[in-house]
Amino acid sequence: LEQHTVPGGFTQSFRRGGWAWDVGLHVVGEMGTRGMFGRVLDALSDERLKWKKIDGAYDVAELPDGREIEIAGSLSGLRANLLRAFPNEAKAIDTYFTRMREASAAMRDYFVARSLTPWLQRTAPGPTRDLALARTADVLDGLTRDPSLRAVLAVHWVFYGTPPAESNFGTHALLARHYRQGG
Repeated sequence: LEQHTVPGGFTQSFRRGGWAWDVGLHVVGEMGTRGMFGRVLDALSDERLKWKKIDGAYDVAELPDGREIEIAGSLSGLRANLLRAFPNEAKAIDTYFTRMREASAAMRDYFVARSLTPWLQRTAPGPTRDLALARTADVLDGLTRDPSLRAVLAVHWVFYGTPPAESNFGTHALLARHYRQGG
């Protein structure tokens, strides 16, 4: 149901502080045949609902120094763009992708365990679960001292609405990887 004084919901935009914001749905991940959501919607729509895969970048991070880093729709594309923009940070970038994979898997397991009966929830915390529950800012601070790289790696926080100093890395990793499996 419409909850705003102006009809339109996700078709609206607004201005604040000289910036324009489009609140509409614009990028949805995991809509391909490999993604769970894509397979579910295919089944529900009898494959009549079609999604267009975004080739290349689906977003751009603009840095204060004027550089623009394209946020690619694939993990390999994003990694290549990051390495091109931050050539001296190859180790940090590779470690980020490794930790993102580990944290997203641990977070998935964490959510599954929470949905089970209490006697099945008893799993010993481990390093990947600790990584998933660590604050995003702490994980990124541990990877690199470059504030611009940290900002680009954290760019997805605007989609889930919790700043890196307050969000857990597992949620960040799930969402960041979610967009890499587009429709």
